[in-house]
Amino acid sequence: VAAEGWKPFAARRLAVQLADDTYFDILRYGQPLTQSASREFTFYCVDPRSGQANFFFYERPDERSAEYKKLDESLTVPVISEFHDLEQLKHDRVVCRFSLSEDLTLQCSGRSSFLGSEHEAEISDICFGLQLD
Repeated sequence: VAAEGWKPFAARRLAVQLADDTYFDILRYGQPLTQSASREFTFYCVDPRSGQANFFFYERPDERSAEYKKLDESLTVPVISEFHDLEQLKHDRVVCRFSLSEDLTLQCSGRSSFLGSEHEAEISDICFGLQLD
């Protein structure tokens, strides 16, 4: 593919669902898929009932459609231990990093600002197309 000058691009949107039932795009339709396309985001999305931040991944199969399809992969980041109180939890941030591997697998990692431990997920079923450079 590289020898012929073809470049992979995202053929579908990939997003995480936010607490207000909106979607935040991780990969946009038409975005070039390169290893240098790493992105980092900070979320304030902690559920005080569970003590963790859950990131559920969705894809939008068609740009004309408003509907997203839930993927099997998710990322769960513990954000509080029994040593923290719920008041502290209001100020926690989860830093998520998304990067593409050489074989177009999306590597996802998340780290709580309080606990600091990093948790990972991998999405290998990224729908992509090819375009001539």
